[in-house]
Amino acid sequence: MDQQSDDKIRICFMNSNMVWGGGEKWHYESASHFRDLGYAVMVITNKNSELHQKLEDQNGIVLESLRISNFSFLNPFKILHIRNLLKMHGISTIFLGLSTDVKLGGFAAKFAGIKNIIYRRGAAVPVKNSFLNRFLFRSVLTGIITNSREIRNKIFQNNPRIIDERNVHIIYNGIDPQLWSKPETFKREDKNRKSLILGNAGRLVEQKGQKYLIRIAKQLKEKRIDFILYIAGSGKLEKTLKQDCIDNKLEKEIVFLDFVENMQDFLAGLDIYLSTSLHEGSSHVIIEAMAAGKPVIAFDVSSMPELVDHNETGYLIPFADTQLFAEKIVHLKNNMMELDNFGANARKQVERKFDFSKNMRQIIDLIKEQQ
Repeated sequence: MDQQSDDKIRICFMNSNMVWGGGEKWHYESASHFRDLGYAVMVITNKNSELHQKLEDQNGIVLESLRISNFSFLNPFKILHIRNLLKMHGISTIFLGLSTDVKLGGFAAKFAGIKNIIYRRGAAVPVKNSFLNRFLFRSVLTGIITNSREIRNKIFQNNPRIIDERNVHIIYNGIDPQLWSKPETFKREDKNRKSLILGNAGRLVEQKGQKYLIRIAKQLKEKRIDFILYIAGSGKLEKTLKQDCIDNKLEKEIVFLDFVENMQDFLAGLDIYLSTSLHEGSSHVIIEAMAAGKPVIAFDVSSMPELVDHNETGYLIPFADTQLFAEKIVHLKNNMMELDNFGANARKQVERKFDFSKNMRQIIDLIKEQQ
Protein backbone atom coordinates (compact mmCIF):
# COMPACT_ATOMS: atom_id res chain seq x y z
CA MET A 1 0.00 0.00 0.00
CA ASP A 2 1.01 3.62 -0.51
CA GLN A 3 1.21 4.52 3.15
CA GLN A 4 1.43 8.26 2.50
CA SER A 5 -1.83 8.32 0.58
CA ASP A 6 -3.44 5.85 3.02
CA ASP A 7 -2.76 8.21 5.92
CA LYS A 8 -5.10 10.69 4.27
CA ILE A 9 -7.96 8.20 4.10
CA ARG A 10 -10.25 8.63 7.09
CA ILE A 11 -13.55 6.82 6.71
CA CYS A 12 -17.01 7.32 8.17
CA PHE A 13 -19.87 4.84 7.93
CA MET A 14 -23.37 6.19 8.56
CA ASN A 15 -26.30 3.83 9.04
CA SER A 16 -29.40 4.92 10.96
CA ASN A 17 -31.43 1.70 10.74
CA MET A 18 -32.71 0.63 14.15
CA VAL A 19 -32.82 -3.10 13.35
CA TRP A 20 -30.14 -5.53 12.19
CA GLY A 21 -30.07 -6.69 8.59
CA GLY A 22 -27.75 -7.26 5.66
CA GLY A 23 -26.90 -3.59 5.26
CA GLU A 24 -26.04 -3.22 8.93
CA LYS A 25 -23.89 -6.35 8.76
CA TRP A 26 -21.99 -4.85 5.81
CA HIS A 27 -21.37 -1.57 7.66
CA TYR A 28 -20.24 -3.41 10.80
CA GLU A 29 -17.90 -5.77 8.98
CA SER A 30 -16.54 -3.09 6.65
CA ALA A 31 -15.82 -0.68 9.50
CA SER A 32 -14.06 -3.45 11.44
CA HIS A 33 -12.07 -4.49 8.37
CA PHE A 34 -10.81 -0.97 7.63
CA ARG A 35 -9.98 -0.51 11.33
CA ASP A 36 -7.94 -3.72 11.24
CA LEU A 37 -6.07 -2.45 8.18
CA GLY A 38 -5.03 0.62 10.16
CA TYR A 39 -7.41 3.22 8.76
CA ALA A 40 -9.06 5.83 10.97
CA VAL A 41 -12.74 4.83 11.17
CA MET A 42 -15.86 6.50 12.56
CA VAL A 43 -19.41 5.13 12.56
CA ILE A 44 -22.55 7.23 12.99
CA THR A 45 -25.65 5.30 14.07
CA ASN A 46 -29.13 5.90 15.36
CA LYS A 47 -29.36 6.05 19.12
CA ASN A 48 -29.87 2.59 20.70
CA SER A 49 -29.89 0.83 17.31
CA GLU A 50 -28.71 -2.77 17.05
CA LEU A 51 -25.72 -1.66 15.00
CA HIS A 52 -24.78 0.79 17.76
CA GLN A 53 -25.02 -1.95 20.39
CA LYS A 54 -22.78 -4.30 18.40
CA LEU A 55 -20.16 -1.60 17.89
CA GLU A 56 -19.99 -0.48 21.52
CA ASP A 57 -17.35 -3.05 22.44
CA GLN A 58 -15.26 -2.53 19.30
CA ASN A 59 -11.99 -0.77 20.13
CA GLY A 60 -10.40 1.49 17.57
CA ILE A 61 -13.67 2.71 16.05
CA VAL A 62 -15.05 6.15 16.92
CA LEU A 63 -18.75 5.62 17.59
CA GLU A 64 -21.25 8.49 17.46
CA SER A 65 -25.01 8.23 17.78
CA LEU A 66 -27.97 10.59 17.62
CA ARG A 67 -31.70 10.33 17.10
CA ILE A 68 -32.40 10.15 13.37
CA SER A 69 -35.73 10.02 11.55
CA ASN A 70 -36.71 10.32 7.91
CA PHE A 71 -37.24 14.06 8.37
CA SER A 72 -34.03 14.81 10.29
CA PHE A 73 -32.52 16.36 7.17
CA LEU A 74 -34.96 19.25 7.70
CA ASN A 75 -33.26 20.01 11.03
CA PRO A 76 -30.32 22.37 10.36
CA PHE A 77 -28.88 21.71 13.82
CA LYS A 78 -28.51 17.99 13.13
CA ILE A 79 -26.89 18.69 9.78
CA LEU A 80 -24.49 21.12 11.48
CA HIS A 81 -23.74 18.60 14.26
CA ILE A 82 -22.80 15.86 11.78
CA ARG A 83 -20.84 18.32 9.65
CA ASN A 84 -18.80 19.29 12.71
CA LEU A 85 -18.15 15.62 13.59
CA LEU A 86 -16.91 14.93 10.07
CA LYS A 87 -14.60 17.95 10.07
CA MET A 88 -13.32 17.28 13.59
CA HIS A 89 -12.26 13.75 12.63
CA GLY A 90 -10.87 14.79 9.26
CA ILE A 91 -13.13 12.41 7.35
CA SER A 92 -12.29 12.09 3.65
CA THR A 93 -14.82 9.38 2.67
CA ILE A 94 -18.32 8.67 3.96
CA PHE A 95 -20.48 5.63 3.20
CA LEU A 96 -24.22 6.19 3.60
CA GLY A 97 -26.50 3.24 4.32
CA LEU A 98 -30.14 4.35 3.95
CA SER A 99 -32.02 6.94 1.93
CA THR A 100 -32.48 8.74 5.25
CA ASP A 101 -28.70 8.86 5.64
CA VAL A 102 -28.25 10.13 2.08
CA LYS A 103 -30.43 13.11 2.92
CA LEU A 104 -29.08 13.93 6.37
CA GLY A 105 -25.49 12.70 6.10
CA GLY A 106 -25.21 13.65 2.44
CA PHE A 107 -25.98 17.31 3.09
CA ALA A 108 -23.69 17.35 6.15
CA ALA A 109 -20.84 15.76 4.18
CA LYS A 110 -21.32 18.21 1.30
CA PHE A 111 -21.12 21.16 3.69
CA ALA A 112 -18.04 19.60 5.33
CA GLY A 113 -16.28 19.40 1.98
CA ILE A 114 -15.97 15.60 1.99
CA LYS A 115 -14.38 14.36 -1.26
CA ASN A 116 -16.07 10.95 -1.41
CA ILE A 117 -19.78 10.82 -0.56
CA ILE A 118 -20.83 7.27 -1.41
CA TYR A 119 -24.27 5.68 -1.08
CA ARG A 120 -24.02 1.95 -0.48
CA ARG A 121 -27.42 0.85 -1.81
CA GLY A 122 -28.61 -2.69 -1.10
CA ALA A 123 -32.33 -2.51 -1.95
CA ALA A 124 -33.52 -3.99 -5.26
CA VAL A 125 -36.33 -1.44 -5.60
CA PRO A 126 -36.58 1.55 -7.96
CA VAL A 127 -35.39 5.00 -6.91
CA LYS A 128 -38.25 7.50 -6.81
CA ASN A 129 -37.79 10.18 -9.46
CA SER A 130 -38.37 13.10 -7.09
CA PHE A 131 -36.77 16.55 -7.22
CA LEU A 132 -34.93 15.84 -3.97
CA ASN A 133 -33.52 12.54 -5.23
CA ARG A 134 -32.41 14.13 -8.51
CA PHE A 135 -30.57 16.82 -6.56
CA LEU A 136 -28.98 14.38 -4.13
CA PHE A 137 -27.88 11.89 -6.80
CA ARG A 138 -26.51 14.53 -9.17
CA SER A 139 -25.14 17.21 -6.85
CA VAL A 140 -24.34 15.56 -3.50
CA LEU A 141 -23.32 11.96 -4.08
CA THR A 142 -19.97 11.31 -5.73
CA GLY A 143 -20.65 7.61 -6.16
CA ILE A 144 -22.94 4.67 -5.48
CA ILE A 145 -21.97 1.10 -4.61
CA THR A 146 -24.50 -1.64 -5.31
CA ASN A 147 -24.08 -5.33 -4.54
CA SER A 148 -25.80 -6.61 -7.68
CA ARG A 149 -26.53 -5.70 -11.30
CA GLU A 150 -30.24 -5.82 -10.51
CA ILE A 151 -29.91 -3.07 -7.87
CA ARG A 152 -27.85 -1.00 -10.30
CA ASN A 153 -30.57 -1.34 -12.94
CA LYS A 154 -33.27 -0.31 -10.45
CA ILE A 155 -31.46 2.98 -9.79
CA PHE A 156 -32.01 4.04 -13.40
CA GLN A 157 -35.47 2.51 -13.88
CA ASN A 158 -37.46 5.69 -13.30
CA ASN A 159 -34.82 8.14 -14.53
CA PRO A 160 -31.98 6.96 -16.78
CA ARG A 161 -30.09 10.21 -16.13
CA ILE A 162 -30.47 10.42 -12.36
CA ILE A 163 -26.70 9.96 -11.96
CA ASP A 164 -23.72 9.42 -14.25
CA GLU A 165 -23.54 5.66 -14.92
CA ARG A 166 -19.75 5.77 -14.47
CA ASN A 167 -20.26 6.64 -10.81
CA VAL A 168 -22.28 3.50 -10.02
CA HIS A 169 -20.09 0.53 -9.08
CA ILE A 170 -21.06 -3.12 -8.52
CA ILE A 171 -19.16 -4.65 -5.60
CA TYR A 172 -20.68 -7.87 -4.34
CA ASN A 173 -21.20 -8.79 -0.71
CA GLY A 174 -18.51 -11.10 0.56
CA ILE A 175 -17.49 -13.39 3.38
CA ASP A 176 -14.22 -14.94 4.50
CA PRO A 177 -14.32 -18.45 2.99
CA GLN A 178 -11.70 -19.60 5.51
CA LEU A 179 -14.23 -19.21 8.32
CA TRP A 180 -16.40 -21.91 6.77
CA SER A 181 -16.02 -25.63 6.35
CA LYS A 182 -13.61 -26.98 3.76
CA PRO A 183 -15.16 -28.63 0.66
CA GLU A 184 -14.25 -32.14 1.80
CA THR A 185 -16.53 -31.77 4.84
CA PHE A 186 -19.63 -31.10 2.74
CA LYS A 187 -20.82 -34.70 2.67
CA ARG A 188 -23.79 -35.56 4.87
CA GLU A 189 -22.57 -36.90 8.19
CA ASP A 190 -25.07 -39.77 8.17
CA LYS A 191 -25.97 -41.10 4.74
CA ASN A 192 -28.41 -43.54 6.34
CA ARG A 193 -30.67 -41.00 7.98
CA LYS A 194 -33.96 -40.61 6.15
CA SER A 195 -34.97 -37.09 7.15
CA LEU A 196 -34.02 -34.31 4.78
CA ILE A 197 -32.89 -31.21 6.69
CA LEU A 198 -34.02 -27.95 5.10
CA GLY A 199 -33.41 -24.42 6.34
CA ASN A 200 -34.15 -20.75 5.88
CA ALA A 201 -32.96 -17.68 7.80
CA GLY A 202 -34.24 -14.13 7.74
CA ARG A 203 -36.54 -11.63 9.37
CA LEU A 204 -40.12 -12.89 9.59
CA VAL A 205 -41.56 -10.19 7.36
CA GLU A 206 -43.52 -10.11 4.11
CA GLN A 207 -40.45 -9.55 1.93
CA LYS A 208 -38.84 -12.83 3.00
CA GLY A 209 -41.85 -14.87 1.87
CA GLN A 210 -41.85 -17.51 4.63
CA LYS A 211 -45.53 -18.14 3.91
CA TYR A 212 -44.36 -19.92 0.75
CA LEU A 213 -42.14 -22.19 2.84
CA ILE A 214 -45.24 -23.42 4.62
CA ARG A 215 -46.94 -24.15 1.28
CA ILE A 216 -43.83 -26.02 0.12
CA ALA A 217 -43.71 -28.00 3.37
CA LYS A 218 -47.37 -28.94 2.98
CA GLN A 219 -46.69 -30.34 -0.49
CA LEU A 220 -43.65 -32.27 0.74
CA LYS A 221 -45.77 -33.83 3.47
CA GLU A 222 -48.46 -34.75 0.96
CA LYS A 223 -45.73 -36.50 -1.07
CA ARG A 224 -44.81 -38.40 2.14
CA ILE A 225 -41.30 -36.95 2.21
CA ASP A 226 -39.51 -37.31 5.57
CA PHE A 227 -38.12 -33.84 6.30
CA ILE A 228 -37.57 -31.14 8.89
CA LEU A 229 -37.62 -27.45 7.96
CA TYR A 230 -35.82 -25.06 10.31
CA ILE A 231 -36.78 -21.38 10.05
CA ALA A 232 -34.37 -19.02 11.81
CA GLY A 233 -35.34 -15.43 12.53
CA SER A 234 -37.82 -13.20 14.30
CA GLY A 235 -40.25 -10.54 13.19
CA LYS A 236 -43.79 -9.23 13.13
CA LEU A 237 -45.18 -12.22 11.21
CA GLU A 238 -44.04 -14.81 13.76
CA LYS A 239 -47.48 -15.46 15.27
CA THR A 240 -49.16 -15.55 11.87
CA LEU A 241 -46.65 -18.04 10.47
CA LYS A 242 -46.82 -20.30 13.50
CA GLN A 243 -50.62 -20.34 13.34
CA ASP A 244 -50.37 -21.18 9.63
CA CYS A 245 -48.23 -24.20 10.57
CA ILE A 246 -50.80 -25.34 13.10
CA ASP A 247 -53.65 -24.90 10.61
CA ASN A 248 -51.78 -27.08 8.11
CA LYS A 249 -50.75 -29.69 10.74
CA LEU A 250 -47.03 -29.00 10.20
CA GLU A 251 -45.96 -28.50 13.81
CA LYS A 252 -43.66 -31.54 13.70
CA GLU A 253 -42.14 -30.74 10.32
CA ILE A 254 -41.45 -27.01 10.78
CA VAL A 255 -39.31 -25.72 13.66
CA PHE A 256 -39.02 -22.00 14.41
CA LEU A 257 -35.64 -21.18 15.97
CA ASP A 258 -35.92 -17.41 16.58
CA PHE A 259 -32.73 -15.41 15.89
CA VAL A 260 -29.68 -17.63 15.36
CA GLU A 261 -26.33 -16.16 16.38
CA ASN A 262 -24.10 -18.97 15.11
CA MET A 263 -24.95 -19.27 11.41
CA GLN A 264 -22.05 -21.63 10.77
CA ASP A 265 -23.53 -24.30 13.03
CA PHE A 266 -27.02 -23.69 11.66
CA LEU A 267 -25.99 -24.01 8.02
CA ALA A 268 -23.65 -26.93 8.66
CA GLY A 269 -26.63 -29.03 9.76
CA LEU A 270 -28.65 -28.48 6.58
CA ASP A 271 -28.92 -30.48 3.40
CA ILE A 272 -30.49 -27.71 1.31
CA TYR A 273 -30.96 -23.98 1.87
CA LEU A 274 -34.31 -22.53 0.73
CA SER A 275 -35.02 -18.91 -0.18
CA THR A 276 -38.57 -17.71 -0.83
CA SER A 277 -37.90 -13.96 -0.75
CA LEU A 278 -40.02 -11.68 -2.89
CA HIS A 279 -36.93 -9.59 -3.67
CA GLU A 280 -33.35 -9.38 -2.45
CA GLY A 281 -30.32 -7.21 -3.02
CA SER A 282 -27.43 -9.59 -2.50
CA SER A 283 -28.53 -12.05 0.14
CA HIS A 284 -25.75 -12.50 2.68
CA VAL A 285 -27.18 -15.70 4.11
CA ILE A 286 -27.34 -17.32 0.68
CA ILE A 287 -23.65 -16.57 0.19
CA GLU A 288 -22.97 -18.08 3.62
CA ALA A 289 -25.00 -21.19 2.76
CA MET A 290 -22.99 -21.56 -0.45
CA ALA A 291 -19.74 -21.14 1.49
CA ALA A 292 -20.91 -23.95 3.75
CA GLY A 293 -21.32 -26.13 0.67
CA LYS A 294 -25.10 -26.18 0.55
CA PRO A 295 -27.15 -26.19 -2.64
CA VAL A 296 -29.67 -23.35 -2.77
CA ILE A 297 -33.20 -23.44 -4.14
CA ALA A 298 -34.67 -19.97 -4.56
CA PHE A 299 -37.38 -18.06 -6.37
CA ASP A 300 -36.00 -16.51 -9.56
CA VAL A 301 -36.42 -12.89 -8.46
CA SER A 302 -34.31 -9.71 -8.50
CA SER A 303 -30.63 -10.54 -7.87
CA MET A 304 -30.98 -14.29 -7.36
CA PRO A 305 -29.52 -15.27 -10.76
CA GLU A 306 -26.33 -13.43 -9.75
CA LEU A 307 -26.02 -15.67 -6.71
CA VAL A 308 -27.44 -19.05 -7.74
CA ASP A 309 -26.36 -20.72 -10.98
CA HIS A 310 -29.34 -22.78 -12.11
CA ASN A 311 -28.46 -26.47 -12.42
CA GLU A 312 -24.93 -25.75 -11.12
CA THR A 313 -25.21 -24.56 -7.51
CA GLY A 314 -28.95 -25.11 -7.06
CA TYR A 315 -32.23 -24.26 -8.73
CA LEU A 316 -34.07 -21.05 -9.61
CA ILE A 317 -37.86 -21.45 -9.48
CA PRO A 318 -40.45 -19.15 -11.09
CA PHE A 319 -41.87 -16.94 -8.37
CA ALA A 320 -44.60 -18.55 -6.23
CA ASP A 321 -44.39 -21.91 -8.05
CA THR A 322 -44.34 -23.91 -4.83
CA GLN A 323 -45.18 -27.14 -6.63
CA LEU A 324 -42.01 -27.03 -8.76
CA PHE A 325 -40.06 -25.86 -5.70
CA ALA A 326 -41.15 -28.98 -3.81
CA GLU A 327 -40.40 -31.20 -6.81
CA LYS A 328 -36.81 -29.93 -6.96
CA ILE A 329 -36.36 -30.67 -3.26
CA VAL A 330 -37.57 -34.22 -3.83
CA HIS A 331 -35.26 -34.55 -6.83
CA LEU A 332 -32.20 -33.64 -4.77
CA LYS A 333 -33.27 -35.97 -1.98
CA ASN A 334 -33.35 -38.81 -4.49
CA ASN A 335 -30.06 -37.77 -6.14
CA MET A 336 -27.58 -37.25 -3.32
CA MET A 337 -24.56 -37.15 -5.62
CA GLU A 338 -26.06 -34.20 -7.45
CA LEU A 339 -26.82 -32.54 -4.12
CA ASP A 340 -23.17 -32.90 -3.06
CA ASN A 341 -21.90 -31.66 -6.43
CA PHE A 342 -24.11 -28.58 -6.25
CA GLY A 343 -22.72 -27.87 -2.78
CA ALA A 344 -19.11 -28.15 -3.94
CA ASN A 345 -19.85 -25.87 -6.91
CA ALA A 346 -21.45 -23.34 -4.59
CA ARG A 347 -18.33 -23.22 -2.41
CA LYS A 348 -16.12 -22.61 -5.46
CA GLN A 349 -18.37 -19.78 -6.58
CA VAL A 350 -18.00 -18.06 -3.21
CA GLU A 351 -14.21 -18.30 -3.38
CA ARG A 352 -14.25 -16.86 -6.90
CA LYS A 353 -16.88 -14.14 -6.65
CA PHE A 354 -17.81 -13.41 -3.03
CA ASP A 355 -14.50 -13.28 -1.14
CA PHE A 356 -14.77 -10.44 1.41
CA SER A 357 -11.11 -9.36 1.34
CA LYS A 358 -11.03 -9.18 -2.46
CA ASN A 359 -14.22 -7.14 -2.56
CA MET A 360 -12.95 -4.77 0.15
CA ARG A 361 -9.85 -4.22 -1.97
CA GLN A 362 -12.15 -2.96 -4.74
CA ILE A 363 -13.59 -0.41 -2.31
CA ILE A 364 -10.13 0.77 -1.28
CA ASP A 365 -9.19 1.17 -4.94
CA LEU A 366 -12.38 3.15 -5.53
CA ILE A 367 -11.61 5.46 -2.61
CA LYS A 368 -8.06 6.07 -3.83
CA GLU A 369 -9.23 6.86 -7.35
CA GLN A 370 -11.26 9.77 -5.97
CA GLN A 371 -8.81 11.05 -3.34
